[in-house]
Amino acid sequence: QKRVTNRQALSELKDDLSVILHTVGEGIIAQDADGNTIFANSAVARIVGYKSAEEMVGVPVTEAWRRFEIFDERNEPVPESNLPHAQAPQQKRPVTRTLVLREVGTQTERWVEVTAAPVFDEAHDLRRVVSVVRDITGRVQAERDTARFTEIVQSSNDAIIGKSLNRIITS
Repeated sequence: QKRVTNRQALSELKDDLSVILHTVGEGIIAQDADGNTIFANSAVARIVGYKSAEEMVGVPVTEAWRRFEIFDERNEPVPESNLPHAQAPQQKRPVTRTLVLREVGTQTERWVEVTAAPVFDEAHDLRRVVSVVRDITGRVQAERDTARFTEIVQSSNDAIIGKSLNRIITS
């Protein structure tokens, strides 16, 4: 009786975790020790340009990233060996890095923050790497716009008047 209850509880927990992983806004991808995708959610599929998460399962993680030229914040190319999913197992700890993904062909840019964490077994052998991919393109664009407008204001010799949406002068 207790064994059946434990199995049922584990099954329910698995179902709950599946719902959570497939509905969060961040992309989540897991690869096995050989680098093959064993899990992907729809957010990561969207970020890296796949039609569905299911399409990514079984594909080497390196294949998913080949759709892009990858750069750091200073526009320097990032080799595959320096990507978080490659660095985390080597460093035996989570690795976070901001990357610019430039789609091959279209040159469309997407900024992402990737955190990869290695998972080891009892013998300290790598079992998998789990990565969380956050699309931060909107935030980066907002920061650039703010910096640009700040530069315009600071370099202006004219008076600049700030108004609220209700046309009240605020500065």
